[in-house]
Amino acid sequence: MQKVLLLALAGLVLSSTHAQTCLPGETHFTTQASVDNFQTNYPGCTHILGSVSISGTAITNLNGLSVLTDIDGSLSILSTTNLGSLTGLHNLTHIGGNLFVSGNALLTDLSGLDGLETVDGNTTITGNSNLVSLAGLNNLTGIGGNLSVSGAMLANLTGLNSLTTIGGHLGFTQCPVLSSLAVL
Repeated sequence: MQKVLLLALAGLVLSSTHAQTCLPGETHFTTQASVDNFQTNYPGCTHILGSVSISGTAITNLNGLSVLTDIDGSLSILSTTNLGSLTGLHNLTHIGGNLFVSGNALLTDLSGLDGLETVDGNTTITGNSNLVSLAGLNNLTGIGGNLSVSGAMLANLTGLNSLTTIGGHLGFTQCPVLSSLAVL
């Protein structure tokens, strides 16, 4: 009887420590509290089945999302005027949909996306007026769709050093100081 009880207890412990999936629909983070409480509200969730949208002036950091490794849908980071870094997304390795980073005035680079290896859809980085570097995308090896960058102050494409595959088009517009595409 003790052996059966120990085996059952061991199975319960093992199943509760494995990564779990959650949130099959669209998830919106619009307040700092919603980011901070993610791990409490969705314990063990590392793999989001749906899409994620992060937006709003109230968000100042993404540390509460540090457990995320996969998003099956898209990831949009929009108009977070008080977000100076994407730190907190450093464990994210895969986005099954699109990556859209737009209107984030304080971002100077994309540090925090350091673990990202693949984006199955399009990657669009637009209207981040103080973005001077693509650092943070250093481990990105493949983009299944288009790569579009506009409205940034990039001088070069350092940060895309590992990128080997772009399934669609490549475009850079309104990047007035971009002087080198050497990394590609």
